[in-house]
Amino acid sequence: MNEPKFNLNGFTLDEIKNSGFNIVAAVWIEDNPDADEEKKSKFVKKFFHAYRNRPSLKKGSPSKTIPDPLVAEIVAIRIENNKYNNKEITKLHRVAMASENLIGALLEEYIANNVIDKGWANCWGSTILATDFVSVRGERLQIKNKTNTENSSSNKIRAGTNIEVWHRFNANTGETYWQKLNATIGQDCNLSEDAFREFAIKAIKNNPEMLNLDGL
Repeated sequence: MNEPKFNLNGFTLDEIKNSGFNIVAAVWIEDNPDADEEKKSKFVKKFFHAYRNRPSLKKGSPSKTIPDPLVAEIVAIRIENNKYNNKEITKLHRVAMASENLIGALLEEYIANNVIDKGWANCWGSTILATDFVSVRGERLQIKNKTNTENSSSNKIRAGTNIEVWHRFNANTGETYWQKLNATIGQDCNLSEDAFREFAIKAIKNNPEMLNLDGL
């Protein structure tokens, strides 16, 4: 059987290697055996667009959603000697929510940087359904930052598949589960909370604009 070909013109050998494209492409073609050239092209563009705009490199955008003004009113009532006005509280709330999302994105990038040489790669651009990482052996892994970020739709999509799920942080106890992830990756993988924290702090210091302060 001939190996499927993808047009990778415009992408460097380093990008192809460091992104783990070949690992992800092998799984993608399993899911899309009859893909025509147009579908393959869209997959390639989506994958590398996300890789080139991974969180440590991109500039954050202000939220486009309309904030609920009642949030600020409730917080303002609860804080004694409140030194923040309602507008500032609203902005702080939005920045805090953006920070949570950013942590989840940085988590995937940290893992991606450290598992590529172990035969695993990130599915940049959500190019594999309900899957964040795949291995050269066809294993599939979904990454969740916290235990309370799971939802019923994720459970339904994983039902009857070989997709495993891993949570970094227990929202009730504060426990982390890096040992479980290391066991899944194998090959003496040594991911840890301390190393992830160091990566995330360094990333935000090197690129402060990845977190938009929404006018604060």
